[in-house]
Amino acid sequence: MIGILNALRFGEWWDKLATHAVACALLLYALSSQQAFVFPFAVSFAYSIAYLSFAYSVNSLSDIREDRMAGKRRDGKHVRAIAFLSGLLSLALPFAFLRQDLALLGLLAFLLAAYYSLRPLRFKGNALLGVFVPAIAQRPLPFFLFVLLAGLQSAESAYLFGWLFLVGAYAILAHQLRDYRGDAKTGIGTLAVRVGKHGAESLRNAAFVALMAYSLAAFLLFPSGPLCSAILIGISALGFAKQLIFNPVAQK
Repeated sequence: MIGILNALRFGEWWDKLATHAVACALLLYALSSQQAFVFPFAVSFAYSIAYLSFAYSVNSLSDIREDRMAGKRRDGKHVRAIAFLSGLLSLALPFAFLRQDLALLGLLAFLLAAYYSLRPLRFKGNALLGVFVPAIAQRPLPFFLFVLLAGLQSAESAYLFGWLFLVGAYAILAHQLRDYRGDAKTGIGTLAVRVGKHGAESLRNAAFVALMAYSLAAFLLFPSGPLCSAILIGISALGFAKQLIFNPVAQK
């Protein structure tokens, strides 16, 4: 079981499930929705698990050589099977509803996850797309699946979509800083590598400031603005503290 969890790299993406649950709960609270939400949430949560498993397992398979050069050890025993099964499930769930919008969303998310790591596109090695693609794909798109399933398209859902994007942008910049030395050694042209460690630190800090400012805007948007804003700010601050404590920046 531990070997499978290591192959899934669950420790690297469980926080995305947490922010997904928070965003869904806040949307329901902000809209005071009386619509049935358990089924849409369960589907979107299951989809998130399958989708993130696929994204990370494909990344593990694509980066075997680079990971070895950087001194990382991955448990590759189950990775191919996980990539196949989770990829199949992440496509099957959106297509199962026979709705064009859900099918297009599922296909877009699948392609972004695959080509973030796979050549010839390999967005990971592009300075801007290497930040934008995971920021938009890993948190906002599964949340959008919940919004479409529950029929909760609104200004509040658009706001939370933006919040999840900013959380993702901050997280990927912090991740690139953590992997700075290994990426530089293996020639992966991430934004952090291209602008240098100090420049990337400045970008990460700017992303955090933007995230906090955006979270404050909930005061103006939500009827229950103070509570929602406090929750968003608290989660953002916890994410910042987690990165500083558990993911120290690699030194040159």
